[in-house]
Amino acid sequence: MFAWAAVVVLATYLIFIGGSWSGIYSAPLRIITMSLAAATLLVWVLVAWKRPAWRPRSVLWPAILASLASLAISTVFSRVPRVSLEYLGYAIVLAALYLLLVRLFADPFFRRRLVTLASMWFVVVSVVFVASVVGRWIDWWALLGHFAIPPLRPNFEGLSYGNPSAALTIVALLAVPPLATFSSSSRRGIAVIAAIVVTVALVALISGSRSGWFAIGTTVLLVVIGSVVSSTSRQILRNAAASVLRGRRGRIAMIVTVTALLLTTAVLAPIIIRRAGEGGEELRLQFAIVALRLLASSPIVGTGPGTWVIERGAETRPPEADYYVPYAHDLEVQTLAELGIVGMVAGAVLVFSVGWLLWRAARGADEMRRRWAIAGAIGLVYFLLHQVFDFYANMPAILAAAVIPVAYLDATASPPPKPVPQPRVNRLLWTAACAVVGIAVVGLIAQEIPALAATQAVSAADSGDWAAADAPARRAAAEDPEIQSYNLIAGLTASHAGDHEAAAAYFQAVLRQTDLPEAWLDLAAEQAALGRRDEAVTSLNKALRLGWERTAIALAAGDLALRLGEQETAVGALSSAVIERPSLAGDPWWRTDPARRGVFAQVVDTAIGKASAQTVWEIALVAGQTQRARQIVATLPDVYFGDVISAWNGDPAAANMLFDRCAAQPLELTLVTWCARIADRDGNVLLTDRFRAMAEAVVSGSSSFGGELRVNLEPSVASIEGDAAFIWGTFTYRRPTPADPLVSSLVHLKLE
Repeated sequence: MFAWAAVVVLATYLIFIGGSWSGIYSAPLRIITMSLAAATLLVWVLVAWKRPAWRPRSVLWPAILASLASLAISTVFSRVPRVSLEYLGYAIVLAALYLLLVRLFADPFFRRRLVTLASMWFVVVSVVFVASVVGRWIDWWALLGHFAIPPLRPNFEGLSYGNPSAALTIVALLAVPPLATFSSSSRRGIAVIAAIVVTVALVALISGSRSGWFAIGTTVLLVVIGSVVSSTSRQILRNAAASVLRGRRGRIAMIVTVTALLLTTAVLAPIIIRRAGEGGEELRLQFAIVALRLLASSPIVGTGPGTWVIERGAETRPPEADYYVPYAHDLEVQTLAELGIVGMVAGAVLVFSVGWLLWRAARGADEMRRRWAIAGAIGLVYFLLHQVFDFYANMPAILAAAVIPVAYLDATASPPPKPVPQPRVNRLLWTAACAVVGIAVVGLIAQEIPALAATQAVSAADSGDWAAADAPARRAAAEDPEIQSYNLIAGLTASHAGDHEAAAAYFQAVLRQTDLPEAWLDLAAEQAALGRRDEAVTSLNKALRLGWERTAIALAAGDLALRLGEQETAVGALSSAVIERPSLAGDPWWRTDPARRGVFAQVVDTAIGKASAQTVWEIALVAGQTQRARQIVATLPDVYFGDVISAWNGDPAAANMLFDRCAAQPLELTLVTWCARIADRDGNVLLTDRFRAMAEAVVSGSSSFGGELRVNLEPSVASIEGDAAFIWGTFTYRRPTPADPLVSSLVHLKLE
């Protein structure tokens, strides 16, 4: 019972904290997690040494060894061996923890309790997620002052898993144990199964996860096809239907359930259609293309585990979007890019081995194993389909939920091991395996020492104390120089300290591994400070290869180009910034310097000549060209832009019409952000905050578009406005950088 209490605490910590978003990206939590894993594995080794029945056993040994071997081979040939070695270490630890899970499931005492615990996790995560979303909706309705169809995934609610799609994934996978527990041959079992299915459907709906919708829809279709084809499945369905329809209560419950689902779908149909058409397909396709480019460059062994996110920028070709994410949103193509044909073969071995395990159990005589095989197959098919458009192989909590049915079937696939001593050769093998796991654990914990120093530096920098950030930043960069987020932090702190030579060297180190526009721009600024004009111009142009599409980079690069006498480059960059965020055209900053005043008209004209019709009129409006804005709006479809122009110029009637329209159409994001800007222009702080909060609920991060972007003349505290890649270090190396990744001599932005 003491061991079970420890299992409950440790496993629950993994599912909700250590294996979640925070556990992945927080250095202190990573240390805690790896220390707990080390203690757990050490206890297991000591127990297994005395009790042979607890020694590792698995029918999936070929798949496990093939997977680890493919990771090891690709690590040897990796373009970034330091990062790939880290991922290999995590894979070794996860493999060891899977084998421990198999041993726990092999013991009847732990098996039934683990199934109950997993079912409880399903209930808790589902209830908390639904309650959190409903709470967000209640806040949103309070802002509106009346009821309206609410947005899906309000405020991007995703619990501790970081996003709604990940929350759906873990709910769907944790549904497998309770589904496998209850039989469809009884009314009670059918009622529980139906409740589980409805819960997953509800979570899927409110999560707004289109990749999840695709995966669930396709999985349901495959289940239906399989049920029709199989005579056994048809008989089970007939028996279940007869059991439900036999009694009056069953018929009433089915009618109520179907009616409720149909009504819910009908009411939410507009936002479902809206969510389905929100785009993003081109970006996912671009990520896949980048992965295939990497595969073409190293088809046999790939570029190494963990390298897609590092190499993505260099393989992105303008005008493709330079968008920072931690994965390619496609498990299959990212595996190909990072592990090559070797990884593809290992993946095929893994899929075949798990599939064979499920197939044998589904066709066996043990009814419980059959249920686990069927439920597990449904869960894993969903998981693989979801990974076609997403990627959660980097989240241990989701991996743990996915392997529960596999571990259950693996543990019960053969008789328990006999308690006899292992032969000498096997002892040597297990000793070597324990040594490999121990080295991996120690290395993973040791690498977090520089991460703690970097975390200290980032905290000080974000609070404006760059002097206090300098020493820990340089220490982290010296102790682990191949983690380029450390070098970026050290470059920023060195620049603030006036050590421009050191800063330039740190930024050059970053750029030897990855093509980060912010690092190129910082390098250009340091080279300019050192009097190396030609080098600065070269670095500046490299920063604009991708940086032109992000406001913070384009504006700062344009200003630096103007100071370097590169007027043509300056006009191009500044106009790109205005196109991305037209509110910049109304910033008084343009008039505070003769050089900027001299190019402002050209910048506006260039931006208007390049921008889309939906943006051109706004640029003209905020630049003070009201008549020109009205002429452009007259050519557009009959929308509310005319009222915006009138309200912008002080017409209270037009402003009130806009506010009423926002109340009636609260899901129209562009309209709501315009209402926030008009209210702010009128000085109505309460109304401004209300509209910004409404926008934030519809699409997380959109509230910044409900204000005016301005140059920050006193950037004492970090700002993340203007789409600067402050998330680059977090997503690329899981080590955050300061919120403002630009050196102090460059232009910074703020929201007003």
